[in-house]
Formats: sequence, structure tokens, C-alpha cells
Amino acid sequence: MFNTHPVTGFQFSVSGMNLSAASGGSAGDAGFDVATGPNGVLGVSFSGSSIPAGDGLLTSLTGSFDDSSACLGDLVLSVDGEGFHTYTTGDCVDTDAIADCAGDWGGFLVLDVCGVCDGDCSSCFGNIDQSQSQAFYYLSSASLNGVELSSDDYILAYYNDMLVGSTQWTGANTILPIMGEDDTPWTDGFIAEGSIPQLSIFDSSEGISISVLGANYELANSIPAFQFNEIFLGVELSVIDDCNSDLGGSAYFDDCQDCSEGLSGHTADSNDPDGDTVCNAGSGNGDADNCPDTDNTDQWNYDGDADGDACDSDDDNDGALDGDDSDDNDEFVCSDDDSDTCDDCSDGSYGVDSDGFDYDADGACDAGDADDDNDGALDGDDSEDNNEFVCSDDDGDTCDDCSSGSYDSSNDGWDYDLDGACDAGDSDDDNDGALDGDDSEDNNEFVCSDDDGDTCDDCSDGSYGLDSDGFDYDADGACDSGDEDDDNDGALDDDDSDPFDSLVCSDHDGDTCDDCSDGSYGVDSDGWDYDGDGACDAGDADDDNDGALDGDDSEDNNEFVCSDDDGDTCDDCASGSYDSSNDGWDYDLDGACDAGDTDDDNDGALDDDDSDDNNEFACSDADGDTCDDC
Repeated sequence: MFNTHPVTGFQFSVSGMNLSAASGGSAGDAGFDVATGPNGVLGVSFSGSSIPAGDGLLTSLTGSFDDSSACLGDLVLSVDGEGFHTYTTGDCVDTDAIADCAGDWGGFLVLDVCGVCDGDCSSCFGNIDQSQSQAFYYLSSASLNGVELSSDDYILAYYNDMLVGSTQWTGANTILPIMGEDDTPWTDGFIAEGSIPQLSIFDSSEGISISVLGANYELANSIPAFQFNEIFLGVELSVIDDCNSDLGGSAYFDDCQDCSEGLSGHTADSNDPDGDTVCNAGSGNGDADNCPDTDNTDQWNYDGDADGDACDSDDDNDGALDGDDSDDNDEFVCSDDDSDTCDDCSDGSYGVDSDGFDYDADGACDAGDADDDNDGALDGDDSEDNNEFVCSDDDGDTCDDCSSGSYDSSNDGWDYDLDGACDAGDSDDDNDGALDGDDSEDNNEFVCSDDDGDTCDDCSDGSYGLDSDGFDYDADGACDSGDEDDDNDGALDDDDSDPFDSLVCSDHDGDTCDDCSDGSYGVDSDGWDYDGDGACDAGDADDDNDGALDGDDSEDNNEFVCSDDDGDTCDDCASGSYDSSNDGWDYDLDGACDAGDTDDDNDGALDDDDSDDNNEFACSDADGDTCDDC
């Protein structure tokens, strides 16, 4: 309130608000008693105080709004010394009060989808004109994102935006009757035979209808088509979020794996505008078409740049545009604009000044250069036109006329190895493979160095080689004159009876076998040793270690054969060692092996007459009394 004089009292009316209290402000500071009524405020001071002149809050009102705007009116002030005055007030102010469908401000009642205040939707969902042509859909299940419908939810059937069926969800096998068009006028526009009904679910908790479509309409396409008087069992409605997170929406992943159509705002396959099945960069499947607007399924990109050949003006990146390039997939071929017989792209990029091999780097490619190596000898007369040190020997002195780097037959020098290059220009005068700088005698092909320190000259055979620089019996790379073991048998030459025979060296163990008989020195492997006792057979008195000395042994390399000294027909070594008492099977243990025993079981019946000569209780029945004689 703005007042220029002290105020001793005030009153005003309030509309659009139910008042409950007033407090604070300049009235509170002045000790006024402020009372509120259903539609007004009265402020007075019972102590005679007044509100001093000023500009500020008069008092704060508490209550609830009951209209969309609140207004002050009928303002009366008691001014000190001047009595009562009536004043006008300012404009009304908007409130946040909202009336519900019953007209109650701040109420909570709402209209259902049928337009009924606090209704349950039954007034419109259940009020469908009946038809003589009906079909019945038995719903075995219905859910929204995996949550089964509640008993307050409805399943609705539409045909071209006309409601032709509805039912309240009652659980499994809820029946949805759908009305078809018959001959009655009130069924005009109802569903026709063979058409698919468009189903929706009314979610009572949210007050919204959700279309049963599914991504790319696949769920809608699973609803059976309407048939007169048909009963459809086991219809399932499982409505889930589509790829755009819209419940029951029709958005789906297109061929580029982009969420498309429905409410996604993305047109299906718009990331493949050229229709070549390769999607553009940024698509969900990770493709990156190298020609976004040009059909090129194979994505061929010869030069590997950002653009495929189908949309690249220079496929091989040689600097010659494809229209001017004789071979646009070969960077070394394009044209011969300067007519020098060399392709302008011969170095991999277009350029008439660098379009072919130019040995002497004079700017003319060899194909069109009369003297490729610039040695003064024209190519037609030059025996090697890419070597300025070789051209001819017009003076017949065995030195090349260009040995100095340019043609000069009078200055082509001594040529020891007669290779056409005179020594002055020859890096290997004697052609022994050792460069002159490393050759101890560069005009002698048999002398050069001893790099391996084997006392043999590395060029002793006429060419440099560490492995062929003198006689080397064992071919180990060291010539014999510097090799301590010429035959590489393990016996040093000083101890070797024959240093040029790897099978002969010594007999240090005195076993009559040469210690190198197997090709390498070793006293334990120097000859055949049948019994493996370390003594070779040639010096072993009992080669097979069977106890029979070789002189008495009929087979000295077989421990099971030696003799039959006891004449029992069994070899005395049958057990593996000499023992005439244990030289074969002896059933009756009488010391005679069975092979030489006439009565093997010692039952008195000779083996020839004995039916079982290894059983003393069986032999014959000579008296025919059915009892064995033994």
C-alpha cells in the first residue's frame, strides 16, 4: 500500500479466494488486529496506533483459491484526521486454481475418454451397435511391456477409425466380440469380411489408448482376419516398446539397423539413398558407404582414398582425371602428352618432366634419350647404355673406352683381368672377388687375405672364399694346414694314426678295435659289441656273455645257443647262460630234459607208449579194464 498520511484502519473485499488468515506487513508492524471473513478483511488498532505514511506490504493473506483469478475491491481506509475514504484497487491476478470436471476448484475428478466425469469408460466402450455378423476373439493373454492388463483396462477393436468391438479385461480367455457389416443401416462402415481389425488397449491407469501394432506392424499382422461367426482361440496381445521406446509403436530397425518409421522421425533406409545395400556413415550397422549417393555395392576403391571408384574423379590418384586417363586403375599409366614415348604417369603421378626412367637424370627418359648414360657413346654404339663406365673397346686394348666415365679410347688403361674395365676404373682388378682396397695383391687372383686366420689364403682357389681357401678334407671351412683335426673324427691330428681317415685313429683301450671305427673317437663305441659290455666282439672272449667262450660256442652272438655237452639234445645255453643241468624243460626233474628223456614223467611207461608223457597218473589201459595202468 502507498499512503501519504497515517492510516488508522482499513477494510476490503476479496473474490476468488477462501480466506483463512492475514498477518504481517505494515499492519502487523503497527500492532493492528486484522480479521478475515468469507469475503473480506478488516484491520483496526485497539491501542490507537496507526500505519505511518509509506509504500510497502499492508498484510499477507492465507487461504485457498476458488477461481482462476483473485480480485481486491471495496477498499476503505480510515485516514488520521480526515475520516474514511473509499479507493479503487488494481487489476485482478491469475491463480493456479483448476476446477475438475465436476466444477470443484482444486478437485480431482476427470473426464474419461467417453467424456463422462469420473467415468469408467464403459459408457462408450460398451455401447456398440449390435450386428448379425460377428466374430469372437478369445484373448489368452494381454500385457503391456510384460505386465498383464488390470481388470480396469479395455481391449478395443477399430475398423477405419470406427469402434466395432470392445471388452473389459477379465484375464485369460477374455472374449472380444467384433461387429461386422450386415444388411442393416446402422452397421454401415463396420468391419468387412476378410479384413484385419485394428486393436488397441485402453490403459486405465494412464487414461490412454495404445495401438496394438508392434515394430513394423508385425503384431498387427498376426491378428486373424474377421470371418462371420468365426471363433478365434489363443489370441495373444503382448505390447512392448518399439525401438523408439514407444509402447506399442511401429518403429523398427531398418536394413541399416536404424530405428525408423513410427514416431522415430527417421525414414526407413534413408541411410542408403543409393539403394546399394551399403549404408552411409553413422548408420546403426556401422557401414560407411564410400559413395553415399552412387550405387556401388562392391565398394571398389582402387586408390584407397575416401571415395570409391564409382564417385571418384581420379580412381588411381595419379593426377590424371579418369576422363583423360587411358587406364584409371593403374597409377603408372595415363597418357603421353609430351610424346616422348614415356607414359606421363610412369612414376605414379602425372608429370611430363618425370614420366619414365632417366638413368643420367638429364630430363629425357631413356626411351627417348639418344645417350642414356651420358657417357658420350650413343646408345646404338654403347654396349651397356645404363653404365657410363662401359660402352666399347674400339682400340682393342681390352680396356673399355668409357672406363673413365666418358668415351675416351686413349685413356682406358691397364686391364689385368681382361674384363673390359681397365684397372684404373675396376674395383676388383684381378676379379678374385676381393675388392682392391681389401686385396693384399690386386693383380693376383690367388692372393688376397686370410680373414678366417686358418693360414690359407682366402683366394687360394682363384676367388675369394673362406670355405674354399685350401685343401679341407672334412669340409668344415678350415683348411687342413690350419685345422687341428683334419678328418673331424675327434682325435687331434697329432694323436691320429691316419688324420685323413675319420674311421682310423688309435686303440687306446686295447680291445683290437679302432677307437674311431664308428667315425668319431670313442673307446666305448669303437666296434661291434653284441653283448654291450664295452668290449668289441673282436677282442671279447665271450661275445654274447652266455658263459661259453667263443671258441666253444656254436653261435657266439646268441646267448641261447652254445653246445650240448651232456648229450641230452637240449642246448646248454637254453636259459640264456651255460648250464647243462638247466638246459630245457625237465618235467620229472631227473636232470634229463624232456627232449632227450625216454620217460618224461618217470611213470615207467616210455614216452612212445605213454598217452600223456607229462602226467605220471596217465599212460594207457593195456588190460582193457577201463582203469588207467598208471
